[in-house]
Amino acid sequence: MPGILEQKRSDGLGKEYDQFCADVQGLYSTCLEYLEKWMTPMEEFSTFTWMDLSEPPEWNDVEACIKVLGEKGVVMDDVKCFDQVTNLKR
Repeated sequence: MPGILEQKRSDGLGKEYDQFCADVQGLYSTCLEYLEKWMTPMEEFSTFTWMDLSEPPEWNDVEACIKVLGEKGVVMDDVKCFDQVTNLKR
């Protein structure tokens, strides 16, 4: 069973079909450019992606977060944090 767009093309609307496809592709490209532009500042926070806990974190990932937070003036007890990560892995 042909799709709606293929049916329109076979109905003699090939030019309109091509224009629609070009417009959709342009919209898609514009959306991607927009997302890439506004996601770049968020890369600073990529260090924290392990926090979704989709899998147990590795200590070096947690340690990198402690370092970033320390640079921003947030003091953390890395020994307690290590203990918590170890318990989380269990």
